[in-house]
Amino acid sequence: MLSGLRLVTWNAAALFAATAAGCSLARARLALLKSLCGNNDIVMIQEAHGNHCDLKLLETELPEFFLVGTFCRNPAAGGTFLAIRKTLVDTEAPPQLRSE
Repeated sequence: MLSGLRLVTWNAAALFAATAAGCSLARARLALLKSLCGNNDIVMIQEAHGNHCDLKLLETELPEFFLVGTFCRNPAAGGTFLAIRKTLVDTEAPPQLRSE
């Protein structure tokens, strides 16, 4: 057991779709995601509505986290990902924690 481990889950209601639109809602959702990551070690996101390219772009916003996700073929549907604080991983990220 990891003492003090902080985790949170969030239904982002189309996080990446809002980002693609470039609106104030997208900025607000990204700010909330950054806040959740700043206060937690593991962040579990549902309904991301994107793809692996979106997740790769998000790495620049969250460099202290490994990001791994699963997405539907239709980016307008579903999609989940995890943000795992790098300090929780002892060595290089294993393949299943890479967003490549």
